[in-house]
Amino acid sequence: MGIEQTIIEGRRVTDDATLEMAKMVFAGKINTDILAALRNRGLKRLVFREWTAHRTRQTKAAKEILNRETGERSEIDFGHVGDVVEINARLLTVLLGQGYLPVISSLGADAEGTVFNINADTIAAEIAAQLKAEKLILLSDVDGLYLRPGEPDRNCRDSQRLKQ
Repeated sequence: MGIEQTIIEGRRVTDDATLEMAKMVFAGKINTDILAALRNRGLKRLVFREWTAHRTRQTKAAKEILNRETGERSEIDFGHVGDVVEINARLLTVLLGQGYLPVISSLGADAEGTVFNINADTIAAEIAAQLKAEKLILLSDVDGLYLRPGEPDRNCRDSQRLKQ
């Protein structure tokens, strides 16, 4: 869409244009594609748009980041990035108990209705913790698991399997 992405320490900076794109892609295209694939497999599914399953809070305040190469610390404003405040575990438990598969967007909103972009892995981990899940399985396009950026963890058998 012609919007240049900025990633700092693995976190996406979400400016106004990126937030608008995220709303279109995450809550629109991606959820639609996921729902169509689930329907094709006969699964009962239900989509959550933004904050139905979770609440967020604003984190526009600068965060301190450590530059691993120089050892210097600096403050970075990640823009419209949110943190998970609460997971609606009761609602998710009821839906899962009735055989529904919730599809949850990685967008959220604060109490005033301001929309924020949230790291999808963070939401998934929070949901898994709240539901006391036995396992959390994350799929990624990253080539293996990394202990440090750019350096594959050669001791992890899963990192070798993921590369195959």
